[in-house]
Amino acid sequence: MECVIQFLDNAHQRELRLLAQRRSEKYEDTIEQYKKLFLVQLQYLKKDCGNKECAYSQACKIIKNEIYAQPKAQIEEFFNEIKNIYLLWIDSGVKDAFDKLDNLLERYKINSFKAEISSSDIFFKGRVSEEYLTRWDMFHIPFNKRHLIGNQRYSLTGQPIVYMGKSVVDLVEELGGERT
Repeated sequence: MECVIQFLDNAHQRELRLLAQRRSEKYEDTIEQYKKLFLVQLQYLKKDCGNKECAYSQACKIIKNEIYAQPKAQIEEFFNEIKNIYLLWIDSGVKDAFDKLDNLLERYKINSFKAEISSSDIFFKGRVSEEYLTRWDMFHIPFNKRHLIGNQRYSLTGQPIVYMGKSVVDLVEELGGERT
């Protein structure tokens, strides 16, 4: 792969995460595998994008220079902190995990996204299922059935997370579905 933008693209990173999941039994091991895959592939990015007609070639150069300026140990430490935050989360330290995540994002200046939500906004709630779901199925899963909860992008096994979006398309994208 030549383009850092393609490398960092959600679809490519999803492929890396899925590969890491197939190589792991526990989610903390998945984070470790993902870190290794990320760092190995990062090494093989070319300095210059081979596509001369690429609209992002200048942005590619800037992003690559910024990434390569980061010591490998710092990137590894970021992944390690994510793993530690996850371990804190599953050990019922939810508030501490959120605080540590907020501090981590603040330190790396990647928590600047803010969205205003109005009480008049309409949201859709999504859930992955092979079967038809009734409106009753969309209520929060009872705690005695938490073992049925699988992993999605932001949820963890046994830790229910509500997936909401301003459109059905948002939910399909977020939950990894196909648009048809």
